[in-house]
Amino acid sequence: MLYRSLVFSFGFALFFLQHLPAQEILSIGDFQQADAWYHGDAWETLSPGNWKIKNNALRWRLTNNGDGNPGTSFPWHWSSGGKTIEPRTGDRLPNLPLGMIWNRHWQLTGNYTILAHFSAIDLAPSGRGEKDGYFGICFGGESFYETRNFRSGKSSAASWMATVDRQGNVSLKDHRNISPVPGSNSNQSLSFKNGSTVEVAITVTGPLDGNATVTASFYSGDVTQSIEIRDVNRNKFTDGYLGLVGYGAVDFSVSTVTLTPDKNQ
Repeated sequence: MLYRSLVFSFGFALFFLQHLPAQEILSIGDFQQADAWYHGDAWETLSPGNWKIKNNALRWRLTNNGDGNPGTSFPWHWSSGGKTIEPRTGDRLPNLPLGMIWNRHWQLTGNYTILAHFSAIDLAPSGRGEKDGYFGICFGGESFYETRNFRSGKSSAASWMATVDRQGNVSLKDHRNISPVPGSNSNQSLSFKNGSTVEVAITVTGPLDGNATVTASFYSGDVTQSIEIRDVNRNKFTDGYLGLVGYGAVDFSVSTVTLTPDKNQ
């Protein structure tokens, strides 16, 4: 597959030029295609109902057939031994679970930088049942099929997520329990509104034969926030697939995803 170099926002470019040696930046998004419910061949997900392609971007999908159906609306829940089934009202507020989507072409090791360019379309969509909403990058995935609630007993079995919620709060979370990675508690935030662009990046650095430093960076307008975790076990937390994550009541799109692969190929 051919990848092309991409120039991203000037402000964030300056930020990374100050922290990283010059390397090739590869575009791995592949979202420049006709509008479709399908998310494209470069990506894999067990939550296809969460995503679509619209206006040359990957879009969080807030509307689906059956959104208003009760939670027990599967056909076998309707069986009543031949008796008349009471009508279903179809007035449940849609409640979209967490959804992850993974890039099929890159299983990363060592050092790398992932950068995703998001657009906040609607930070408070009406008629939703979710209590909150956020978007960001997931990394260190062991499988394309990680998504939704991931209640694994092993802390290293789930990916980490660098996210921005609709209030602008930034965080580095463990998908296993949807809570901050130990040592990453942060009161940092960005200020943005409908129509704003937000860039999220994950940078993994350090000696290849030792533990890594993980830096989650968040940029909007002229503000950059970052969260740094040192002494991270590479095999458990940073090696693996890269992807995108969304949750709940926020309408957003992703126009580009870039990778600085270092020694990955």
